[in-house]
Amino acid sequence: MTFDESGICVLESITSVDECEAYKEFLRREGHRHASDLEEMAVYGGRLRAIDTVYTHAAAEFYNSAVKRHGDDLVAIGKRLLEIEAHKAKLEGK
Repeated sequence: MTFDESGICVLESITSVDECEAYKEFLRREGHRHASDLEEMAVYGGRLRAIDTVYTHAAAEFYNSAVKRHGDDLVAIGKRLLEIEAHKAKLEGK
């Protein structure tokens, strides 16, 4: 397997069904981590926003930014899982 400059696996470099399954399991676990972190960041950011200081409002913005990135990652993981499944089907057709 090979990985691009961002550290993402190049799908075409996967040559077996087992590698597809390993990749899917990794992404499922990553999805759970992102979902948990998103929730934690959203709750904490909300608490910070409720305190009326310059510091807490600034900190809340950083947490909001993290919430957005975790959400974006969750969407990307969902799309990638579908791509892996399609790639796996091609490998099974060989």
